[in-house]
Amino acid sequence: MERFGSEQKILIASINPLFTKGIERLLRLRNDSEYLKIRTAKSMQDILVAIKKWEPNLVILDYDNEKISPKVFFDSFIESQYETQLLLLSLNNSETVSVYERNVISFEEATNWLESPGIFTKRNYGNT
Repeated sequence: MERFGSEQKILIASINPLFTKGIERLLRLRNDSEYLKIRTAKSMQDILVAIKKWEPNLVILDYDNEKISPKVFFDSFIESQYETQLLLLSLNNSETVSVYERNVISFEEATNWLESPGIFTKRNYGNT
């Protein structure tokens, strides 16, 4: 896996200590720890405050976290102007992982996507 090369702030949002410690350990094993700044949040309020004040590059959200209201979280996240990426993980469903990345696309790309959403090109997340 490619090393970061610059500071990366990652917020892990979960009430499950196994989830939090496991993700943190995996990140530190696969990346250069000197560039990683990892924080955790267990409540809705902690997550929203951390996103606003700390401005992480990535939020890894435990989608099974019962203390997080998906509607409140997503409304707040989408309204924010930060360049934060979002990764949704579920321990209950290991089949899919959802990634939300803010992208600016041209009017033409948006028009093409609206006409045929299934053919929109996927971005290569390994090079971001």
